[in-house]
Amino acid sequence: MQSKFCVRLKKTIQSLAQLSQHQQTENLNSTIGIRPTDLDTIGASWLNDLLFHLIQRPISKHLFSQTEHFSDLDWRQGYVAGYSHNPHVGAHTQRHRLVPHTDDSEVTLNVALCSGSGDGDGGEEGRLIGDETDFDGGNLVFWGLRGSKGEGKLNGCIQPSIGRALLHSGRHLHEVTKVTSGERFVIVVWARSWGSVRNGVCPCCWLNRRRSSYARDNDNGENSCICSPRWN
Repeated sequence: MQSKFCVRLKKTIQSLAQLSQHQQTENLNSTIGIRPTDLDTIGASWLNDLLFHLIQRPISKHLFSQTEHFSDLDWRQGYVAGYSHNPHVGAHTQRHRLVPHTDDSEVTLNVALCSGSGDGDGGEEGRLIGDETDFDGGNLVFWGLRGSKGEGKLNGCIQPSIGRALLHSGRHLHEVTKVTSGERFVIVVWARSWGSVRNGVCPCCWLNRRRSSYARDNDNGENSCICSPRWN
């Protein structure tokens, strides 16, 4: 994604958050800035659709079809998340870090809207030479896949670079390290497969590979899910 567009989108999100803060002061109903900014909500559905249909969906069909067991992706949700060394609810940056977690998605697309300095855990490995930097810290750290033998094992660390996209499985454990200065913004697009994966197994069982037809590293049997006949 071009740097100029990334900068314009970041400034738009910041302006919307400032407007929202004013509306909240005037007791008007506005939720922008309280949570990450949903792209559909601010009229940027076209950006969601472009990233989903032109990038995320076709690439994932080849990259993840064997490991994640879906035939196609048919749902998306995109938002802009902001991080700061001095976060507060109601602004455009609500967090300073994000603990290790998995996403409620089959595949996640992460696009950096600004660049980090490489300070902290990630070094210079994820940056493009010559990038101007907007923040320190804020590395994206990956651990093993949820529901696999490698769960909890450190895989690597990436420092965001403006315009650069990253595609990963939703069950891939990951975290954002603490932003120590400046502000960090990213577009995150979650994609799901309601027509195949989620039509046949609950999200929790899919995530942990509890259903035998999905299980590879772990196989706890068909009846381990609380939604199965064994429990109902």
